[in-house]
Amino acid sequence: HASEEIGHAELKADFLVHAFGLDRQRDIWNAKPIVPNAHNWVSAETDVVKKLKKLCPPLAYATIPFLERSLPRNNRLMAEGLRKHYGFPSRILGFYDLHTYVDIYHERLGLYVIGKYATTKELQDLLREAIISKRENQVRYNMGIYDYISKVK
Repeated sequence: HASEEIGHAELKADFLVHAFGLDRQRDIWNAKPIVPNAHNWVSAETDVVKKLKKLCPPLAYATIPFLERSLPRNNRLMAEGLRKHYGFPSRILGFYDLHTYVDIYHERLGLYVIGKYATTKELQDLLREAIISKRENQVRYNMGIYDYISKVK
């Protein structure tokens, strides 16, 4: 899963360059974050995730693909909306089209790892806490974006 994620930034950059005319170097790779103090919720490690990582690294990793279960639907809706309502051509929607199905595989991989390694009540409870902490990070991240954008208007 981690090695598959490498191309994600390029696919998203392709979309931004072709859809909005951004300059890849100036506006994407060398730009300041659009939302100040927004941290990547996927890679952020809470204390409980760090503890789980020490006890069972595969389970700490499995929190990421487990949280991708909503992404196929979200990306399908995004791609459909961008095509239908904004007229974006399919050739620049690769990121969204790819993620209408690839994250199904990621979720299943996470579930497999969980089934294989979450074999004690302690690990199951810690995994549950880790997933909740990551979801809370995701909510904080999204709220930060929402709050920032609502102030910019």
